[in-house]
Amino acid sequence: LPTKVMVIGAARFAVQYAGEAAGIPVSSWVYPQGREAGFYDYAQAVQILQFFIDKIGPYPFRKLANV
Repeated sequence: LPTKVMVIGAARFAVQYAGEAAGIPVSSWVYPQGREAGFYDYAQAVQILQFFIDKIGPYPFRKLANV
């Protein structure tokens, strides 16, 4: 994994499991005070991941965590 796409977060997060796309679990991690807006903004992540899997090919990682 390239270091330019790695994130280390040392904070309290609200976490929501959004579902799966082709067996890949998708979750969203947002600050608790912005959880409603954050989860709303990330709500399309499962469908977006599935679109790219269908059009481009398999997702090469074991999970997708939007932070």
